[in-house]
Amino acid sequence: MTAGEGTGWHEFPLKVYLEDVDQGGIVYHANYLKYAERARTEWLLARGVSHAGVMESGAGIIVSRLEIRYLRPLRLEERLVVRTKINNIAPASAVLEQVFDRDGQTAAELVVELVFLGPNGKPARWPDSLLRALQQKEAE
Repeated sequence: MTAGEGTGWHEFPLKVYLEDVDQGGIVYHANYLKYAERARTEWLLARGVSHAGVMESGAGIIVSRLEIRYLRPLRLEERLVVRTKINNIAPASAVLEQVFDRDGQTAAELVVELVFLGPNGKPARWPDSLLRALQQKEAE
């Protein structure tokens, strides 16, 4: 996976804080998932989709599958960018790719499948407004 500027990726910059690292100053593995969730939330917000708004309607967007590959450790006070793009949209799900970039080097790669849940708590087709939002291209 490669993620460069101007390639349709949404970029979410962040910095590693003391609360994110273990005794050795390396980001604890589970915190990558927190970073990825924040980046996905901002990716959705950039498309006009609010998790709060979806939840107010009684629906939800959940993670149904996730795969992460750690390539290089992230360390205390480093700055990085989590890049997010959509790879596939199905009637009730979508697969996103996320890349953790630190100074031009990939620190981790993540593939996540999201599922839309209707008010009854069961998988349902994306509402038209959400489907249009997911299909938006990133500004180049």
